Amino acid sequence: PKFIIIKRIDTTGNWFAIDNIRDTTNPVTIYHLLNSNAAEASTGISINFVADGISIDSTDTNLNALNGQYIYMAFC
Repeated sequence: PKFIIIKRIDTTGNWFAIDNIRDTTNPVTIYHLLNSNAAEASTGISINFVADGISIDSTDTNLNALNGQYIYMAFC
């Protein structure tokens, strides 16, 4: 994928929008919070765009929690 949107659904949290166009090196750390008027951010997350999908290496519980439930969309 080139662009993903991720949201944890078993608790309150943010909608993350991440792409590999502006940040072309792995891991990608630049993101936008879709439910916030905050500017682009680049701390706290780590996502690798790989040939067969994505690898979420972040320890942020909004993106990668043990037994967390998530919804996501991935666009090529």
